[in-house]
Order: sequence, then structure tokens, then C-alpha cells
Amino acid sequence: MIAEAVVFGIGATIAGKAGYTSFIGDYVLGVASQYFAIAPMRGLGLRKGLLEALEADSLTAFEIGLFGWRALMAFVFFPAPRSSKEPM
Repeated sequence: MIAEAVVFGIGATIAGKAGYTSFIGDYVLGVASQYFAIAPMRGLGLRKGLLEALEADSLTAFEIGLFGWRALMAFVFFPAPRSSKEPM
């Protein structure tokens, strides 16, 4: 929710789409939350803690599923309406 609000608030886009930017923000914040859960518990430094957070199976699997579902919703089930001048 934080990444979504920040992307919306600053109007960040990649290739003209805010969804791509929010995917990156969501993953970065997910890694950060994993880092703050894993690193202190295991006594890891920044580099090793970030590597462990990136390798957290549950985070990566969740994000792949989430991003896949969001892409389906945005581009397949509920695409943006086209203007009458836009070629199909």
C-alpha cells in the first residue's frame, strides 16, 4: 500500500504505465520488510541480509503470483478503454 501511494503521489511511470513502477516499488518494499525480519534475527550485515531477503522463497513466490494476477487484471480482464481514433 505504501508503494502504491508513493507511485500515485509522485506520478511515477515506466513506459507510460504506473503499474510497472508500482511492481518495482512493491518488490523493493517487500525485500526491505524481509531484510528487517531476517537480518536482526540472524545477526547479518547489510549485504548478507539483503541477499538472504532476496532469496526468501515466500517473498519471491508471492510477488510472482501477485504481479501475474495484477497484469492479467490490468491488461486482459479490465484493459483501459481505447479512443475511437486509436487503431486496433
